[in-house]
Amino acid sequence: MDSYALKVTWKVELSQELKIDTNYRIAIEWSIVNESTSPNHDGTLSKTYSLRPIHVLVHDKLWDTIKAKDIRKNSEKLRSKLKFDWDKGIWWTKYKEFDDAYDAFFRKVYEQYDYLVSTI
Repeated sequence: MDSYALKVTWKVELSQELKIDTNYRIAIEWSIVNESTSPNHDGTLSKTYSLRPIHVLVHDKLWDTIKAKDIRKNSEKLRSKLKFDWDKGIWWTKYKEFDDAYDAFFRKVYEQYDYLVSTI
């Protein structure tokens, strides 16, 4: 029988200190960033997925949220925002594929680069 596993290693920067001997609830949105397959001695396969956290929420016992820093790179945040808007039909619906719209967006950014930098 083939086997499947998740490899989880991560670190999140929090906005405040946590207390030892306190229970917390953690909600995590993950992204699969890698997968590897290796053969077993009996001819089956083992597949391992590597995960990276995208959003992390830590709640104390009163369900108050302890903020965690978004650890994604700015380019990942931008792509995620553009994809979210694309899925909602907010922009550039003339493109049938998101990647085509994404490329068109960045062509426009490159065209307007000097102006964008001058406004910062």
